[in-house]
Amino acid sequence: MRPLKGAICAVLLALAGLGAAQAQEEDPRVIAVTCDNPRAQAFSMRVAKEAAQQGQAPRILLCGAGAELALRDYEADPLQAAGAEPQRMMRELMDQGATVQVCSALLPNTDYTADALVEGVGVASPDEAAALMADPDVRYFSY
Repeated sequence: MRPLKGAICAVLLALAGLGAAQAQEEDPRVIAVTCDNPRAQAFSMRVAKEAAQQGQAPRILLCGAGAELALRDYEADPLQAAGAEPQRMMRELMDQGATVQVCSALLPNTDYTADALVEGVGVASPDEAAALMADPDVRYFSY
């Protein structure tokens, strides 16, 4: 009887650990990019890629100078370590399911329209951003 109880306990502990691991993997990671430095932008995309490969849900928020990444006319040279320029890395993340948004202040305060954005890039609403900030399971990274 003892070996059976031990086996049942082991299975229950394994299932409990699996549930905790799944919950951890689904926690979103918000990566805010506000700089115009291509090396920092590329590093932020590498962090987002690593998060996705670890089963996390990366959300990329582009504000200020970082919002240039979301523009169709963005240009940067490929970086040696990354093998690509930051926007290409961002597009690859989007193809893998990452959410990419620009701050809601971008379009009404510039000459850009929604047509200037890379296909699939959304506009973050302040209430959505506030809800994410209030969620204790969301982790933030800023570049």
